[in-house]
Amino acid sequence: ESGRASRVSVPASLPSWTSGSVTPTVAPSTSATSAVEDQVLDAYTGMWGAMAQAAETSNPQWPSLATHATGQALSKLTASLQADRQQGLVTRGRPVLRPRIVALIPPQEPTTARVEDCADSSRWLKYRTNGELADTPGGLRHVSAIVKVDHGSWKVTVFLVLGVGTC
Repeated sequence: ESGRASRVSVPASLPSWTSGSVTPTVAPSTSATSAVEDQVLDAYTGMWGAMAQAAETSNPQWPSLATHATGQALSKLTASLQADRQQGLVTRGRPVLRPRIVALIPPQEPTTARVEDCADSSRWLKYRTNGELADTPGGLRHVSAIVKVDHGSWKVTVFLVLGVGTC
């Protein structure tokens, strides 16, 4: 079941990003959420959607990446795409996302949010341009992200993707 915007109190600190890629399909929400929660989740899912599109051709200049990500998050996405391009890899499919907001900071008028996810990358895999699979099977991966207001819009600023089997 998808918890589009469930919240619990947890620390807002987030370790640095590690290697690994994922990208999205989101199960529909069954509960009403606030406008801020919707904007936070739209930024998070939008980032992965843009990454999935960019990864189809390993295009680090994909325009909508910067619409949803900034800072370290944007740098990691573009570096990953550049590395794939240099290695002759493309990515097919989409990840399935199940994000939930675990913290809004400050709670009254948030400018920062922490998002947790158990993303399924089993249908989002890397291939050589000749069609040969170049990836290990995907699976469920824990993802943590910090989403902040950046020049008036919510963007992912940092994220961490853990290995398969971490959620």
